[in-house]
Amino acid sequence: MEALIPSWGELNVSLAIAIFCIICFGLLRHMEKLFGRDPASRPFPGSGHEGGILDGSSNKTNSAGLDLQSSYIYLVKLELLAAKDLIAANISGTSDPYAIIECGSEKRFSSMVPGTRNPIWGEDFELFIEELPSEVHVSIYDWDIIMKSSNLGSVTLKIEKECQTEAMWYSLGGRAGQVCIKMMTKRCVSNASGITDGLAGIIARKRLQGKPAGTEVLQKPGPLQTIFDLPPDEGVEHKFSCALERSFLYHGRMYVSSWHICFHSNVFSKQLKVVLPYEYIEEIKKSQHALINPAITIILRAGSGGIGVPPLASSDGRAKYMFASFWNRNHALRVLQRAANNFQKLEEEAKQASIRQPHEELAECRLRNLLLYHFSIASPMVAGIRN
Repeated sequence: MEALIPSWGELNVSLAIAIFCIICFGLLRHMEKLFGRDPASRPFPGSGHEGGILDGSSNKTNSAGLDLQSSYIYLVKLELLAAKDLIAANISGTSDPYAIIECGSEKRFSSMVPGTRNPIWGEDFELFIEELPSEVHVSIYDWDIIMKSSNLGSVTLKIEKECQTEAMWYSLGGRAGQVCIKMMTKRCVSNASGITDGLAGIIARKRLQGKPAGTEVLQKPGPLQTIFDLPPDEGVEHKFSCALERSFLYHGRMYVSSWHICFHSNVFSKQLKVVLPYEYIEEIKKSQHALINPAITIILRAGSGGIGVPPLASSDGRAKYMFASFWNRNHALRVLQRAANNFQKLEEEAKQASIRQPHEELAECRLRNLLLYHFSIASPMVAGIRN
Protein backbone atom coordinates (compact mmCIF):
# COMPACT_ATOMS: atom_id res chain seq x y z
CA MET A 1 0.00 0.00 0.00
CA GLU A 2 2.83 2.41 0.74
CA ALA A 3 4.05 2.02 -2.87
CA LEU A 4 0.68 3.29 -4.15
CA ILE A 5 0.75 6.43 -2.03
CA PRO A 6 2.72 9.20 -3.81
CA SER A 7 5.48 10.84 -1.88
CA TRP A 8 5.84 14.57 -1.34
CA GLY A 9 8.47 14.76 -4.06
CA GLU A 10 6.24 13.00 -6.58
CA LEU A 11 3.41 15.43 -5.86
CA ASN A 12 5.72 18.38 -6.41
CA VAL A 13 6.93 17.00 -9.74
CA SER A 14 3.38 16.30 -10.97
CA LEU A 15 2.19 19.78 -9.98
CA ALA A 16 5.16 21.40 -11.71
CA ILE A 17 4.49 19.43 -14.91
CA ALA A 18 0.79 20.42 -14.87
CA ILE A 19 1.63 24.11 -14.41
CA PHE A 20 4.21 23.89 -17.19
CA CYS A 21 1.70 22.34 -19.62
CA ILE A 22 -0.89 25.04 -18.83
CA ILE A 23 1.67 27.80 -19.43
CA CYS A 24 2.77 26.23 -22.75
CA PHE A 25 -0.81 25.94 -23.97
CA GLY A 26 -1.51 29.55 -23.00
CA LEU A 27 1.57 30.73 -24.88
CA LEU A 28 0.51 28.80 -27.97
CA ARG A 29 -2.94 30.37 -27.95
CA HIS A 30 -1.47 33.81 -27.39
CA MET A 31 0.96 33.41 -30.30
CA GLU A 32 -1.82 32.16 -32.56
CA LYS A 33 -3.92 35.25 -31.86
CA LEU A 34 -0.93 37.60 -32.02
CA PHE A 35 0.46 36.47 -35.37
CA GLY A 36 -2.82 35.33 -36.96
CA ARG A 37 -1.37 31.97 -37.97
CA ASP A 38 -0.50 28.60 -36.53
CA PRO A 39 2.75 28.93 -34.51
CA ALA A 40 2.95 25.20 -33.94
CA SER A 41 3.17 24.10 -37.54
CA ARG A 42 5.76 21.51 -36.58
CA PRO A 43 4.77 18.36 -34.71
CA PHE A 44 5.85 17.75 -31.16
CA PRO A 45 8.57 15.19 -30.54
CA GLY A 46 7.19 11.72 -30.24
CA SER A 47 3.95 12.55 -32.10
CA GLY A 48 4.88 10.23 -34.96
CA HIS A 49 4.78 12.95 -37.65
CA GLU A 50 7.99 14.13 -39.19
CA GLY A 51 6.36 16.58 -41.66
CA GLY A 52 4.59 19.78 -40.70
CA ILE A 53 1.03 19.45 -39.46
CA LEU A 54 -0.15 22.28 -41.70
CA ASP A 55 2.21 21.54 -44.55
CA GLY A 56 -0.01 21.53 -47.65
CA SER A 57 2.57 19.59 -49.65
CA SER A 58 2.28 16.48 -47.48
CA ASN A 59 -1.44 15.97 -48.28
CA LYS A 60 -1.80 13.69 -45.26
CA THR A 61 -4.11 13.36 -42.31
CA ASN A 62 -3.01 14.81 -38.97
CA SER A 63 -3.31 13.08 -35.58
CA ALA A 64 -6.66 14.79 -34.93
CA GLY A 65 -8.18 13.01 -37.89
CA LEU A 66 -8.46 16.14 -40.07
CA ASP A 67 -8.18 15.53 -43.79
CA LEU A 68 -5.80 18.25 -44.89
CA GLN A 69 -5.49 16.99 -48.45
CA SER A 70 -6.47 19.73 -50.87
CA SER A 71 -9.12 19.00 -53.48
CA TYR A 72 -9.75 21.05 -56.58
CA ILE A 73 -12.56 22.53 -58.58
CA TYR A 74 -12.28 24.14 -62.01
CA LEU A 75 -13.47 27.64 -62.87
CA VAL A 76 -14.53 28.17 -66.48
CA LYS A 77 -14.75 31.84 -67.42
CA LEU A 78 -16.52 32.19 -70.74
CA GLU A 79 -16.76 35.53 -72.56
CA LEU A 80 -19.60 35.69 -75.05
CA LEU A 81 -18.51 38.48 -77.37
CA ALA A 82 -20.69 38.53 -80.49
CA ALA A 83 -22.36 36.57 -83.29
CA LYS A 84 -22.76 37.22 -87.00
CA ASP A 85 -24.81 36.10 -90.00
CA LEU A 86 -27.53 34.50 -87.90
CA ILE A 87 -30.73 33.13 -89.41
CA ALA A 88 -33.49 35.70 -89.91
CA ALA A 89 -36.31 34.40 -87.73
CA ASN A 90 -38.63 37.43 -87.94
CA ILE A 91 -40.75 38.59 -90.86
CA SER A 92 -38.71 41.81 -90.91
CA GLY A 93 -35.59 39.82 -91.83
CA THR A 94 -33.97 40.13 -88.41
CA SER A 95 -33.86 38.14 -85.17
CA ASP A 96 -33.96 38.82 -81.44
CA PRO A 97 -31.05 36.58 -80.43
CA TYR A 98 -29.94 35.48 -76.98
CA ALA A 99 -27.61 32.69 -75.86
CA ILE A 100 -27.92 29.83 -73.39
CA ILE A 101 -24.67 28.51 -71.89
CA GLU A 102 -24.78 25.04 -70.33
CA CYS A 103 -22.00 23.28 -68.45
CA GLY A 104 -22.89 20.22 -66.42
CA SER A 105 -25.91 21.10 -64.30
CA GLU A 106 -25.38 24.86 -64.65
CA LYS A 107 -27.39 26.89 -67.13
CA ARG A 108 -26.97 30.62 -67.82
CA PHE A 109 -28.75 33.08 -70.14
CA SER A 110 -27.30 36.04 -71.96
CA SER A 111 -29.29 39.20 -72.56
CA MET A 112 -31.51 39.47 -75.62
CA VAL A 113 -30.41 41.85 -78.41
CA PRO A 114 -33.51 42.94 -80.37
CA GLY A 115 -33.76 43.35 -84.12
CA THR A 116 -30.39 42.17 -85.41
CA ARG A 117 -28.62 39.24 -87.07
CA ASN A 118 -25.23 40.42 -85.79
CA PRO A 119 -25.60 40.87 -82.04
CA ILE A 120 -22.83 42.17 -79.78
CA TRP A 121 -22.96 40.97 -76.17
CA GLY A 122 -19.59 41.34 -74.42
CA GLU A 123 -20.85 39.39 -71.37
CA ASP A 124 -18.96 37.13 -68.96
CA PHE A 125 -20.12 33.86 -67.42
CA GLU A 126 -18.45 31.97 -64.56
CA LEU A 127 -19.14 28.24 -64.45
CA PHE A 128 -17.73 25.59 -62.12
CA ILE A 129 -16.96 21.95 -62.93
CA GLU A 130 -15.57 19.25 -60.69
CA GLU A 131 -13.35 17.37 -63.13
CA LEU A 132 -11.87 17.43 -66.60
CA PRO A 133 -12.45 16.71 -69.44
CA SER A 134 -15.80 18.45 -69.77
CA GLU A 135 -17.96 20.26 -72.32
CA VAL A 136 -19.64 23.65 -72.60
CA HIS A 137 -22.69 24.00 -74.85
CA VAL A 138 -23.55 27.40 -76.33
CA SER A 139 -26.92 27.67 -78.08
CA ILE A 140 -28.35 30.74 -79.82
CA TYR A 141 -32.14 31.30 -79.72
CA ASP A 142 -34.56 33.83 -81.16
CA TRP A 143 -36.86 35.38 -78.56
CA ASP A 144 -40.55 35.29 -79.44
CA ILE A 145 -43.13 37.29 -77.51
CA ILE A 146 -45.80 34.60 -77.57
CA MET A 147 -44.52 31.45 -79.25
CA LYS A 148 -41.67 29.20 -78.13
CA SER A 149 -38.17 30.51 -78.85
CA SER A 150 -36.63 29.00 -81.99
CA ASN A 151 -33.10 27.58 -82.10
CA LEU A 152 -30.70 29.46 -84.38
CA GLY A 153 -27.79 27.04 -83.91
CA SER A 154 -25.41 25.72 -81.28
CA VAL A 155 -21.78 24.79 -80.71
CA THR A 156 -20.06 22.45 -78.23
CA LEU A 157 -16.69 23.42 -76.76
CA LYS A 158 -14.54 20.68 -75.22
CA ILE A 159 -12.34 21.42 -72.21
CA GLU A 160 -9.47 18.96 -71.90
CA LYS A 161 -7.14 20.83 -69.51
CA GLU A 162 -6.39 24.17 -67.93
CA CYS A 163 -5.97 26.68 -70.72
CA GLN A 164 -6.84 30.11 -72.03
CA THR A 165 -8.02 30.71 -75.59
CA GLU A 166 -8.13 33.93 -77.54
CA ALA A 167 -11.35 35.22 -79.09
CA MET A 168 -12.33 32.72 -81.79
CA TRP A 169 -15.24 32.39 -84.20
CA TYR A 170 -17.11 29.07 -84.04
CA SER A 171 -19.58 27.91 -86.68
CA LEU A 172 -23.04 27.05 -85.42
CA GLY A 173 -23.45 23.37 -86.20
CA GLY A 174 -25.69 22.73 -89.19
CA ARG A 175 -26.91 26.33 -89.31
CA ALA A 176 -25.76 29.60 -90.81
CA GLY A 177 -23.91 31.98 -88.59
CA GLN A 178 -20.97 32.08 -86.21
CA VAL A 179 -20.43 32.99 -82.58
CA CYS A 180 -17.31 34.61 -81.08
CA ILE A 181 -16.19 33.19 -77.73
CA LYS A 182 -13.17 33.61 -75.48
CA MET A 183 -12.65 31.08 -72.70
CA MET A 184 -10.32 30.45 -69.77
CA THR A 185 -10.13 27.41 -67.49
CA LYS A 186 -8.19 27.39 -64.24
CA ARG A 187 -8.02 25.19 -61.17
CA CYS A 188 -9.11 26.54 -57.77
CA VAL A 189 -8.14 25.01 -54.45
CA SER A 190 -10.87 23.72 -52.19
CA ASN A 191 -10.08 23.07 -48.53
CA ALA A 192 -10.97 20.06 -46.41
CA SER A 193 -14.46 21.41 -45.76
CA GLY A 194 -15.22 21.49 -49.47
CA ILE A 195 -15.40 25.28 -49.60
CA THR A 196 -13.72 27.12 -52.42
CA ASP A 197 -12.75 30.78 -52.19
CA GLY A 198 -14.99 32.83 -54.45
CA LEU A 199 -17.43 29.99 -55.07
CA ALA A 200 -21.00 30.62 -54.17
CA GLY A 201 -22.70 27.73 -52.44
CA ILE A 202 -21.33 27.73 -48.89
CA ILE A 203 -24.82 27.99 -47.49
CA ALA A 204 -26.11 25.23 -49.76
CA ARG A 205 -23.52 22.81 -48.38
CA LYS A 206 -24.21 23.84 -44.80
CA ARG A 207 -27.90 23.41 -45.47
CA LEU A 208 -27.47 19.82 -46.62
CA GLN A 209 -25.05 18.94 -43.82
CA GLY A 210 -26.98 20.70 -41.06
CA LYS A 211 -30.18 18.65 -41.24
CA PRO A 212 -30.91 16.60 -38.10
CA ALA A 213 -30.21 12.94 -38.69
CA GLY A 214 -33.28 10.75 -38.74
CA THR A 215 -35.68 13.71 -38.87
CA GLU A 216 -38.00 14.07 -41.83
CA VAL A 217 -40.85 16.54 -42.18
CA LEU A 218 -43.59 15.40 -44.51
CA GLN A 219 -45.68 18.19 -45.97
CA LYS A 220 -47.71 18.83 -49.07
CA PRO A 221 -45.55 20.13 -51.95
CA GLY A 222 -45.97 23.85 -52.52
CA PRO A 223 -45.48 26.01 -55.62
CA LEU A 224 -41.70 26.02 -55.15
CA GLN A 225 -41.70 22.24 -55.56
CA THR A 226 -44.41 21.82 -58.21
CA ILE A 227 -43.37 24.76 -60.41
CA PHE A 228 -39.64 25.27 -59.79
CA ASP A 229 -38.60 21.77 -58.60
CA LEU A 230 -36.87 23.11 -55.47
CA PRO A 231 -36.08 20.95 -52.39
CA PRO A 232 -39.10 19.81 -50.35
CA ASP A 233 -37.96 21.60 -47.19
CA GLU A 234 -38.12 25.04 -48.86
CA GLY A 235 -41.34 26.93 -48.27
CA VAL A 236 -42.87 30.19 -49.44
CA GLU A 237 -42.46 33.02 -46.94
CA HIS A 238 -43.95 35.82 -49.07
CA LYS A 239 -45.63 36.06 -52.45
CA PHE A 240 -46.57 39.01 -54.64
CA SER A 241 -48.48 39.64 -57.83
CA CYS A 242 -46.20 41.45 -60.30
CA ALA A 243 -44.91 41.46 -63.87
CA LEU A 244 -41.55 40.71 -65.46
CA GLU A 245 -40.35 43.19 -68.04
CA ARG A 246 -39.22 41.70 -71.34
CA SER A 247 -40.59 42.67 -74.75
CA PHE A 248 -43.68 43.61 -72.79
CA LEU A 249 -44.88 42.96 -69.23
CA TYR A 250 -45.41 39.25 -68.45
CA HIS A 251 -47.75 39.15 -65.47
CA GLY A 252 -47.36 36.40 -62.89
CA ARG A 253 -46.45 35.76 -59.26
CA MET A 254 -43.25 36.20 -57.29
CA TYR A 255 -42.39 33.73 -54.50
CA VAL A 256 -39.86 34.59 -51.79
CA SER A 257 -38.17 31.92 -49.67
CA SER A 258 -35.10 31.83 -47.43
CA TRP A 259 -32.92 30.73 -50.36
CA HIS A 260 -34.45 32.00 -53.61
CA ILE A 261 -36.55 34.66 -55.27
CA CYS A 262 -38.74 32.94 -57.86
CA PHE A 263 -41.10 34.24 -60.54
CA HIS A 264 -43.57 32.34 -62.69
CA SER A 265 -45.70 33.59 -65.56
CA ASN A 266 -47.97 31.81 -68.03
CA VAL A 267 -49.18 34.30 -70.64
CA PHE A 268 -50.62 32.97 -73.93
CA SER A 269 -49.26 29.51 -72.93
CA LYS A 270 -45.69 30.92 -72.85
CA GLN A 271 -44.26 29.93 -69.48
CA LEU A 272 -41.47 31.93 -67.87
CA LYS A 273 -39.63 30.70 -64.79
CA VAL A 274 -36.98 32.75 -63.02
CA VAL A 275 -35.12 31.30 -60.02
CA LEU A 276 -32.64 33.72 -58.42
CA PRO A 277 -30.46 32.33 -55.59
CA TYR A 278 -29.50 34.97 -53.04
CA GLU A 279 -25.80 34.19 -53.43
CA TYR A 280 -26.00 35.57 -56.99
CA ILE A 281 -27.86 38.75 -56.04
CA GLU A 282 -25.73 41.87 -55.59
CA GLU A 283 -28.31 44.64 -55.30
CA ILE A 284 -32.08 45.12 -54.97
CA LYS A 285 -33.23 48.66 -55.63
CA LYS A 286 -36.15 50.83 -56.67
CA SER A 287 -36.65 51.60 -60.35
CA GLN A 288 -39.31 52.95 -62.67
CA HIS A 289 -40.90 51.05 -65.53
CA ALA A 290 -43.16 53.91 -66.53
CA LEU A 291 -44.24 57.23 -65.06
CA ILE A 292 -47.07 55.63 -63.10
CA ASN A 293 -45.65 52.10 -62.73
CA PRO A 294 -42.92 51.87 -60.06
CA ALA A 295 -40.73 48.75 -60.25
CA ILE A 296 -38.00 46.79 -58.48
CA THR A 297 -34.73 45.90 -60.19
CA ILE A 298 -32.68 42.90 -59.00
CA ILE A 299 -29.04 43.10 -60.12
CA LEU A 300 -26.88 39.96 -60.13
CA ARG A 301 -23.14 39.85 -59.54
CA ALA A 302 -20.83 40.03 -62.54
CA GLY A 303 -20.20 36.64 -64.15
CA SER A 304 -23.37 34.97 -62.92
CA GLY A 305 -25.39 35.58 -66.10
CA GLY A 306 -29.14 35.32 -66.34
CA ILE A 307 -31.14 32.48 -64.82
CA GLY A 308 -34.40 31.18 -66.25
CA VAL A 309 -34.98 33.78 -68.97
CA PRO A 310 -32.73 36.33 -70.71
CA PRO A 311 -31.98 39.29 -68.42
CA LEU A 312 -31.99 42.95 -69.37
CA ALA A 313 -28.82 44.26 -70.96
CA SER A 314 -26.51 46.23 -68.67
CA SER A 315 -23.60 48.52 -69.50
CA ASP A 316 -21.44 47.12 -66.68
CA GLY A 317 -21.92 43.47 -67.69
CA ARG A 318 -24.16 42.55 -64.75
CA ALA A 319 -27.42 40.74 -65.41
CA LYS A 320 -30.56 42.41 -64.08
CA TYR A 321 -34.27 41.68 -63.88
CA MET A 322 -37.00 44.31 -63.53
CA PHE A 323 -40.32 43.52 -61.89
CA ALA A 324 -43.21 45.98 -62.03
CA SER A 325 -46.96 46.25 -61.30
CA PHE A 326 -46.73 45.56 -57.54
CA TRP A 327 -49.73 46.43 -55.40
CA ASN A 328 -47.34 47.93 -52.86
CA ARG A 329 -43.86 48.36 -54.29
CA ASN A 330 -42.29 49.74 -51.09
CA HIS A 331 -43.52 46.81 -48.97
CA ALA A 332 -42.26 44.28 -51.53
CA LEU A 333 -38.90 46.04 -51.66
CA ARG A 334 -38.49 45.89 -47.87
CA VAL A 335 -39.36 42.17 -47.88
CA LEU A 336 -36.84 41.36 -50.60
CA GLN A 337 -34.04 43.42 -49.05
CA ARG A 338 -34.66 41.91 -45.61
CA ALA A 339 -34.59 38.37 -47.03
CA ALA A 340 -31.31 39.08 -48.85
CA ASN A 341 -29.75 40.59 -45.70
CA ASN A 342 -30.79 37.56 -43.63
CA PHE A 343 -29.15 35.27 -46.16
CA GLN A 344 -25.92 37.31 -46.05
CA LYS A 345 -25.85 36.99 -42.25
CA LEU A 346 -26.25 33.23 -42.49
CA GLU A 347 -23.49 33.12 -45.12
CA GLU A 348 -21.09 35.02 -42.84
CA GLU A 349 -21.90 32.70 -39.94
CA ALA A 350 -21.22 29.69 -42.19
CA LYS A 351 -17.87 31.13 -43.26
CA GLN A 352 -16.84 31.83 -39.69
CA ALA A 353 -17.91 28.34 -38.61
CA SER A 354 -15.96 26.73 -41.46
CA ILE A 355 -12.85 28.65 -40.41
CA ARG A 356 -13.28 28.20 -36.67
CA GLN A 357 -13.99 24.45 -36.57
CA PRO A 358 -10.66 23.24 -38.08
CA HIS A 359 -8.70 25.60 -35.80
CA GLU A 360 -10.51 24.32 -32.71
CA GLU A 361 -9.80 20.70 -33.65
CA LEU A 362 -6.15 21.50 -34.36
CA ALA A 363 -5.85 23.26 -30.99
CA GLU A 364 -7.17 20.14 -29.26
CA CYS A 365 -4.68 18.06 -31.23
CA ARG A 366 -1.74 20.28 -30.21
CA LEU A 367 -2.76 20.21 -26.54
CA ARG A 368 -3.03 16.41 -26.58
CA ASN A 369 0.38 16.06 -28.23
CA LEU A 370 1.87 18.52 -25.75
CA LEU A 371 0.53 16.64 -22.75
CA LEU A 372 1.63 13.27 -24.14
CA TYR A 373 5.11 14.59 -24.84
CA HIS A 374 5.68 16.13 -21.42
CA PHE A 375 4.18 13.21 -19.52
CA SER A 376 6.40 10.87 -21.53
CA ILE A 377 9.34 12.93 -20.25
CA ALA A 378 7.98 13.04 -16.70
CA SER A 379 7.39 9.27 -16.41
CA PRO A 380 11.10 8.35 -16.12
CA MET A 381 11.57 11.20 -13.64
CA VAL A 382 8.79 9.93 -11.38
CA ALA A 383 10.10 6.36 -11.68
CA GLY A 384 13.56 7.59 -10.65
CA ILE A 385 12.16 9.39 -7.59
CA ARG A 386 10.31 6.24 -6.52
CA ASN A 387 13.49 4.20 -6.80
